[in-house]
Amino acid sequence: MEFVDEIATQLTELNFHEETFDMDIKTNKLGFTPQSLEFYNERYAEVERMANNIMGVYSYIGNPEH
Repeated sequence: MEFVDEIATQLTELNFHEETFDMDIKTNKLGFTPQSLEFYNERYAEVERMANNIMGVYSYIGNPEH
């Protein structure tokens, strides 16, 4: 979910500041550092659980069956 990603990214940036991202010289792409990626993944899961449990928002891949 884009919303969950944005919240997790902002929390990660607040925690790691300028050490959030690192440039991969081989691919010339910016990405999370190993430490910030672990933190991001934990925050993503936490925010996603809250969105599911509190707001009843669920993300589906493909066509959900209701």
